Order: sequence, then C-alpha cells, then structure tokens
Amino acid sequence: MKKTILAAFAVSMTAAIGTAPAAAKSDNAALVINQSSCGGIVEIDGQPVVIQTDDGATRVITSSGNAMLVCNMDVVDGPELTKAVKLEGFGCNFEGGFTRDTRMVITPSGKATAVCRVRPE
Repeated sequence: MKKTILAAFAVSMTAAIGTAPAAAKSDNAALVINQSSCGGIVEIDGQPVVIQTDDGATRVITSSGNAMLVCNMDVVDGPELTKAVKLEGFGCNFEGGFTRDTRMVITPSGKATAVCRVRPE
C-alpha cells in the first residue's frame, strides 16, 4: 500500500532580513544574502512538521528580476520519518516575491533543504 504524502505550507516559507534589498546598479548585478533565517510548516500524512534555521538560507536576487532562495533547515518538531520525503509546489514568500516554483527534501536524519525560484513574466 502506497502512502500518500500531503504537503501544504500552513505558514509560507519566509526569509527574514533586517533591511530591504538594494536596487542593482548594473544590468548584470545581483544581490546575494547569506546566512539568514527561514522556516515554515509542512504537513506529511496529516501531521505538521516544523522546519527552521537561523543561518542556513542564501537568497539571490538579480537585476533582471530572477530570484532564488535556498534554505537548509532542521526539523524542529514532527513525526519520525523512515525515508526521505520530496515536496513540490508549496507557497514560498521572500524578498524576490511569492512563488509556487518550489521543491523540498526532508530526510529521516531531520534535515530539510528547500529551493524557491521566482522568474519574471
């Protein structure tokens, strides 16, 4: 019997920053922010899983409007997993904007990595 894994961010993944990003001054410039916080809540088989970090996020925002958040987090609370869980399409909100172009892997060892991408239309 195959288990169904449900994923939904009850709280959108957020990335905290003390100041607003600066505007890029050249056509190929990018703003890179390292060692920042991010986290959220996902649901796996009807049980909430809290994930967060204080310094595991990197955000890149280019002058063309492309943006990416990569967040390496720890599972703070949730059920014990026996195998890695892959999630896609959850809501992610950071300085680059809101997106559902997202992917996450949560491992049985309690680590999670999420990638969120924003591309201008």
